[in-house]
Amino acid sequence: MEDEEIWQAIRSTVESGVETPKIDLKSDLSLNQPVEKAEFVKDVTAIANVGENVGYIVIGVRDKKDRVEDDLNDYFIGFDPPDLETRKQQMNQAIENYISPSILIRHYQLTHSQTGKKILVVEIPSNYNRPYIIKKDIDTLKKGMIFTRCDTHTQVASRDEIIRMTTEDIEIRHRDEIESVRKADEETILRLKKENVKLRHENYFLSDNKNKLDEERKNWQFLAYELCENLYNLLPEEKREEEIKQFYIKHSKEEDYYNWYKWFNMMKK
Repeated sequence: MEDEEIWQAIRSTVESGVETPKIDLKSDLSLNQPVEKAEFVKDVTAIANVGENVGYIVIGVRDKKDRVEDDLNDYFIGFDPPDLETRKQQMNQAIENYISPSILIRHYQLTHSQTGKKILVVEIPSNYNRPYIIKKDIDTLKKGMIFTRCDTHTQVASRDEIIRMTTEDIEIRHRDEIESVRKADEETILRLKKENVKLRHENYFLSDNKNKLDEERKNWQFLAYELCENLYNLLPEEKREEEIKQFYIKHSKEEDYYNWYKWFNMMKK
């Protein structure tokens, strides 16, 4: 089932011979010489630096420019050397030695249903640690070089491309955290809006209640003055001051008591 999925992913490119930024076709692959290793690690980093989708190097198929005719037996060469396991190990070792951060590739040997020939597919997983760089010199490649693919061509990445791939991968790696912060910000803003509305309502009611209390207080003061005046007139002269004083203390705030006590002294005059 897995082999079928791999075949469906590469089939169109294999049959047309037209490479893509994420699929590279090779007739053969040998990694015995530094120049061969350099070409391989350059292709791997370039494909890995393109984007988040899985990439493939398909070995045993000619690309369009090398095809003499559009015949299956012409372009589907096959790749099944007796030292296949050694070559797989050489690929892994080359990546470990010359690419940073390292990439864990996978190998699939597929058998073509029509020709019976076998090809090797090197899967370059979708990683989010770009840019992948050459970590030490090999052949013409220098430490720190960064490659990418534009259509079917492998090339040195520009400054803008390096910035873009770095930014994209940071966003992908931290997608959940960014989304969590965004949601938290939205929830905080919503909560603050609700609290603001609540405070506005509370301020309105507090203000409204304060006005009512002020009004009631004035009414109460007016009644208190009337009561005091009645007490003043009803009580014997020797009891007026003490009785009205106790009335003030019992029914008024301290500041009101002094205001009314002034009134009492005025009444005496």
